[in-house]
Amino acid sequence: SWHSVRSEFERREQCSYQIILSILHSCLERGLEDSWWESVKRGKQLIVYPAHVPRVIMEPAIPRKKIQLHLHLDGSVRPSTAWELAKEKGIKIPGVTNFEEFKKACVASNPSTLWGFLQHFGVFWPPLCGDLDALERNAYEFCEDAHKEGVIYAEVRYSPTSSLGDKAFKEVGPQGYDEVIRRISFGLKRGEHDFGVKTRTILCGSYCEESNDLYQTLRLCQAHYYEGVVGMDLLTLQQEHGIIDEAPLVEPIISVYQEAARTSVHRTVHAAEASGAYAVHRAVYGLGSERVGHGYHVLEEPEIYKKCLEDRIHFECCPHSSLLTGSVKTGGKTHPIIRFANDGANFSISSDDPTVIGHNVQGDYALLADWGLSEDLMAQANLNAVHSSFLDAHDKHDLLKILKKDNVR
Repeated sequence: SWHSVRSEFERREQCSYQIILSILHSCLERGLEDSWWESVKRGKQLIVYPAHVPRVIMEPAIPRKKIQLHLHLDGSVRPSTAWELAKEKGIKIPGVTNFEEFKKACVASNPSTLWGFLQHFGVFWPPLCGDLDALERNAYEFCEDAHKEGVIYAEVRYSPTSSLGDKAFKEVGPQGYDEVIRRISFGLKRGEHDFGVKTRTILCGSYCEESNDLYQTLRLCQAHYYEGVVGMDLLTLQQEHGIIDEAPLVEPIISVYQEAARTSVHRTVHAAEASGAYAVHRAVYGLGSERVGHGYHVLEEPEIYKKCLEDRIHFECCPHSSLLTGSVKTGGKTHPIIRFANDGANFSISSDDPTVIGHNVQGDYALLADWGLSEDLMAQANLNAVHSSFLDAHDKHDLLKILKKDNVR
């Protein structure tokens, strides 16, 4: 009944009048007549459908507008799109005979290792790899999905090397990387125009002892700035067994990151996700990285963590993936993200690889709410994200105005 709903409002003293109106407005959209809505605005009693309102009220308090800084575009593929393309191209997935099995195979349903987590890309990425039309389509569909989640700005990252693929590279050569970037950028621009989601891109370079594509990645960053490429990322490739130290201080990584800094290419590094706290120190103070991807294990070394707090080093955090990659063993109040928030660390919230996780960023916010993170701290994480983004000052100012307006309830 409405009386029980009203009691719920009274028990939630922090719930402002604007929030109440937004809840009732959602009820109106489900079928209430305009005359009843006018009564609400005049302060009169309203009879509502009991099945609807409690569901709305009990949703966790989550900011409506969101910023994402750590999001892999090649991990943000609609399963329906990948399945459609796989059927068109005759690509067979072992053990998969229908769409439901395909969707299930895309998702890492149980905690594993980072290597095990990444094996799921082998299910949904082959139908898109090397297909320029598919890559552009995926970029566009990402913007549509992000809009539905309330994302107003995202820095999406991807590897031009893995996007082009070996087969296409043999056919077209290095210029294929440039065309991949142009087509993905065009898809993002179309998505920004149609859905209002601002995006910029970060190009990922990978390193292992046997090979790397870092010089190529830096060249592409420098060449495609005016197509929205704002920075580069370093992925230290892991193996099935054992852990490879992230952000190693070796050539060519050192030279590439020094050259990136000299040419105003922004820098982030995956660190302390698979390996320990010293990866953060190497990334930030050895390579000059401006941000850290994940960074959860920094808490293992209090002195390194203290210096990161003092220097306002930004941690790009991804709640669900932190568990599914095995980086963090348990969630709840002891999770590093909760510690970051309570310590006033400079951190943000992103979804990492929505296709592998099985949901978009709204689910990550809901998980943090379940762990006890307040809406105010979530809102602060979004402000952190703007300040630590790779945007120019003017664009940052515009985003801050949107977020501050959204937080006035």
